[in-house]
Amino acid sequence: MGSACPNIELLAAYLENNVSQKTREQMEAHLVECRICRRVIAQAIKSESAVPAPVLPRKTSR
Repeated sequence: MGSACPNIELLAAYLENNVSQKTREQMEAHLVECRICRRVIAQAIKSESAVPAPVLPRKTSR
């Protein structure tokens, strides 16, 4: 991954736990050094937790 910031798709995949172990380790090493990416991740987590769970319609008994 190097020192360049990952693109938004890779950040999203990281948040969804949809990356390889090697990529996860590289992302975490990058996040230690990059306050901008840490802020993006924190905002994404905060935004996701602010969205309410969908309300599913109740099944009615007949």
